[in-house]
Amino acid sequence: MHASPQGEMSANPTAAARRAAALGSQARDAITRGRALLADCKSVHTRCRLAQLEAIQLRHASRCRRREYVGPVFVEGHSEQSAGWVLVVDDNEAVRETTAEVLATAGFNVKTAQGEEAVQLLAEGDIRVLLLDAGLEHQGLAVLDNVAAPPPVILMSSDARDPEDPRVSAFLPKPIPVHRLIEEVARLASEPQ
Repeated sequence: MHASPQGEMSANPTAAARRAAALGSQARDAITRGRALLADCKSVHTRCRLAQLEAIQLRHASRCRRREYVGPVFVEGHSEQSAGWVLVVDDNEAVRETTAEVLATAGFNVKTAQGEEAVQLLAEGDIRVLLLDAGLEHQGLAVLDNVAAPPPVILMSSDARDPEDPRVSAFLPKPIPVHRLIEEVARLASEPQ
């Protein structure tokens, strides 16, 4: 007659305790290995993301004179985005070019500029939305003083305070989450002018 394992454990509590301790130790080891694997995955993900950002920076460096980005339209419900341009005005080249690439990838036609160059592009009249750095060479909103009918303005600033200027349609504190940037530009670009 063979005894079942449960019968053995109930008959010998010491053996059952040893078996439970061994299983608990194995479970702890499995959890530790799982945590180590998760940390490795996060590390690989971080390295991949850094490599992607480095590739974007290298692309920007190779075309530093390029000022227009025409992207495919794939933001759902915003096919009219190609009707005009989004102008990104920031004195920080990395912020300016990265923002332009993000918006172009989202389907917007994007131009980039600094200071006086922005005033010239605004005078051309084909700008649908203006993303303006509040700290632009200490000019910020002063760029708009020379424009008769400015487009909707999204003011970007590392200062978390909204300037409450009536010319500003939206305010985005830096760093700007990508989804929020795309949502605001899409909202303003789709509004009738």
